[in-house]
Amino acid sequence: YGDAERQPILRALDNLSLYQTLEGSALADGGNIYDIRAADDVIREHIIPAVDDLAAANFAHLDNAYSDGRAAARIWLIAFCAVSIALLLLLVHTQRYLLATFRRVINPWIAAGTVALVLCAIAFGACGTNFLSNIRIAKEDAFDSVFALSQAKALAYNAHSQESIYLLTRDKDEKAEPAGNFQRSATMLLTPERADMSQLSPRAPRPK
Repeated sequence: YGDAERQPILRALDNLSLYQTLEGSALADGGNIYDIRAADDVIREHIIPAVDDLAAANFAHLDNAYSDGRAAARIWLIAFCAVSIALLLLLVHTQRYLLATFRRVINPWIAAGTVALVLCAIAFGACGTNFLSNIRIAKEDAFDSVFALSQAKALAYNAHSQESIYLLTRDKDEKAEPAGNFQRSATMLLTPERADMSQLSPRAPRPK
């Protein structure tokens, strides 16, 4: 989708190496909280926004394609119905002309063609309507739900990571940042009461 997709990918990859370096340094240093928090800053301030932009670009492209496809399908369906009605009127007019000119009540071939046209129009209309309904279900009831759940899952993971950093942080003054980050993520998923960091256990990490 051009730069709307390319730029977020490049931003995420550019910062991923820095994140991995900080995580590796934290693990090598026995869980250094400052390296962990630095890695968390990289992922929250750079990688997650880039991934969010990528997801938004993909979702917007899919949504536009879906809207354009449904609009085009409706136009073709309306056009088919209009042509079918025009042909039906032509057949009826021809039958009436033959009746008036040749005193022939029913022409078997025109009658058969009229019946076939009506049946085909009904079948095509039903298939087209069913197709549009299936596409709507796939997009709005299936994909949109999965996308919303994936967003909720990402928020839950982010809240859990902030909870872990909060519990690992010894300095009370430094606990405010992860507490605020936790609350911002949790309030999008939970009630304000359950999103309060003070509900967490005040246990501290074991001494080295």
